[in-house]
Amino acid sequence: MFTSNRYTNITACNNVLIEDGVSFGPNVFICDFNHSYENLKESIISSPLKSNGSVTIGAGSWLGANVFVSNNVKIGKHCVVAANSVVTNQLMITVLLLEFQPK
Repeated sequence: MFTSNRYTNITACNNVLIEDGVSFGPNVFICDFNHSYENLKESIISSPLKSNGSVTIGAGSWLGANVFVSNNVKIGKHCVVAANSVVTNQLMITVLLLEFQPK
């Protein structure tokens, strides 16, 4: 069981695994695919979906507000992902990820 806040979006064409005790802040977006966009004569929405791998969110992890998790990502157990972060790589067990945008 996991807890999500408002406007959570989980979209999968392969697999998204959310382990027990995970919590999401508002506006978390998890997606296990991209649009391939190989044929420039097609619109991006018409292009085929391409997944490089599934997404796993480890037990007891917390994803803050506005976090985006891309395909082929594993977030380990008890990780904290700060608000407004973009996760495109693996996070091992008990990691605190802070990403700040320069002003």
